[in-house]
Amino acid sequence: MLKLLSVIENFTKIISENIAREVNRSEFLRVTLGGLFIGTIALVANPLNTLAGGNKNWCAIWYKNGTCDPPRGTYCSGCPTSSTTTKCPSGYVVSTAWYATTGCWCHYSTSGGSSTICCDCVKSGTSTTSTSNSTACGCKFTTSGR
Repeated sequence: MLKLLSVIENFTKIISENIAREVNRSEFLRVTLGGLFIGTIALVANPLNTLAGGNKNWCAIWYKNGTCDPPRGTYCSGCPTSSTTTKCPSGYVVSTAWYATTGCWCHYSTSGGSSTICCDCVKSGTSTTSTSNSTACGCKFTTSGR
């Protein structure tokens, strides 16, 4: 048993020394600290994209100072919260009838503060591209920042 432990210890020592020789500590620190700095700048510059699960990527288009206008004037029941990565309630899928790329559009306040993300949804199994889908409804998410 002691022989096995000695072999494992020697093997670990050789591997550790080889890794230490190959890793340039200053390069490692430069890359790590650079990544932390860039991440901090991204968070400060755009908290919506950084903290809200990529919700900004949902926006096919941005409008100033507007409000959501869901399909048929109807909001869906059971919309997910803004902290989730789901745009529509359970049993619904994104409709691309009006905003073909993502199914969502966004409004931002010119006075700062919050942004509103609006998404169109339809019942699963129905047409996602028809503007006359009778199951169409919308979900609205309010987030901080633009």
